Amino acid sequence: MQNKLHKCGQWYWREGELKYAEFFELNQEAKELHLLFLKNLKPELLSSNDKAIMLTMKVQSKKFLEL
Repeated sequence: MQNKLHKCGQWYWREGELKYAEFFELNQEAKELHLLFLKNLKPELLSSNDKAIMLTMKVQSKKFLEL
């Protein structure tokens, strides 16, 4: 899976990303696995959708806050 970002308006989209609605249709175990995947992505590879999912689930990537 490629993790290239595309800009559309003010949003960034990652190739092959899980849509917001699709994420909430997952069972709990699949959600946790996807959140772990997102937490381990480099901050520059997180799409706007990824960030929205993480914010909704109140998950912060350790790398996301690094300076």
